[in-house]
Amino acid sequence: MKALFIVLNKTEKLNDLLRSFSERGIYGGTILESQGMASTLMETGEQSGIYMRLTGLLNQGRPFNRTIMMVLKDEQVPTARECVVEVLGDLNKGNTGIFFTVPLDTWEGVRFD
Repeated sequence: MKALFIVLNKTEKLNDLLRSFSERGIYGGTILESQGMASTLMETGEQSGIYMRLTGLLNQGRPFNRTIMMVLKDEQVPTARECVVEVLGDLNKGNTGIFFTVPLDTWEGVRFD
């Protein structure tokens, strides 16, 4: 079992991504509103100079993102990754999002039916 985390900067793609998951039998995630560290620092005025200017350009006026958390069977992870790449494109491009999994040793309350 894996815990999947997706930090989605392109929040306008959220419904498309969820639809893609659903079409491939991936269900049961939790979606949180989240905010990156750089945009939080910009809001509080804790950073200045070139860092703030570059961060503003990278965030392109998007201070908030969505974080999707899911528990998946190991064999579902490649399918989930395919969905992400199809909907969002190359995550290695800036200001797109991140995708990672963490192994789970123990869980309760997770159903796959």
